[in-house]
Amino acid sequence: KGKGIQFAIMAMKSLISQHPNIELRIVGSGPYESNLRNLVKKLELENYVKFIDNISSPNSRNIVRKEMSQCDVFVLPTYTTEIPGGFRKEGTPVVLMEAQSCSKPCISTDHAGIPEVVIDSETGFIVQEKDLLGLEIKMRLLIQNKSLLNEMGGKARVHIKKNFNHKIQIERLSQIYKKLT
Repeated sequence: KGKGIQFAIMAMKSLISQHPNIELRIVGSGPYESNLRNLVKKLELENYVKFIDNISSPNSRNIVRKEMSQCDVFVLPTYTTEIPGGFRKEGTPVVLMEAQSCSKPCISTDHAGIPEVVIDSETGFIVQEKDLLGLEIKMRLLIQNKSLLNEMGGKARVHIKKNFNHKIQIERLSQIYKKLT
């Protein structure tokens, strides 16, 4: 639910009128899948939205890797959800780092640590949580502008290699500890 995939599905409804050859591929499975499938059916998007079950596969990582290599853009419109006694945030989804390391620009939300991973207007786009129109606009922009898509994808890979490489992070942390002692 908090992953916001329903917003990507709703954005597709508007996008396919101008771009009938696009496809949204949802990788994974979970308790909210039936709701998403019902939304796809309600919006008559069965020919434009595909569900990829990697969870029941013995090689689930290979399926993710294959899907990631074949996509143009990675979309994760995460949002804060209400839970008993408070709110729940996603944190910093590792999948955004994985997508960018594969040279995929990401469209995500101003949520938790996401703006540290996806640099707005450089490695992808950040929209406000639950901003369907903003999400649709950014998706359309990358659909229509392949050079921007490729440029952002290249910058995304460099950003992840430079800032989220575990060897570099360990060295940086070590330097911080050395300064404190």
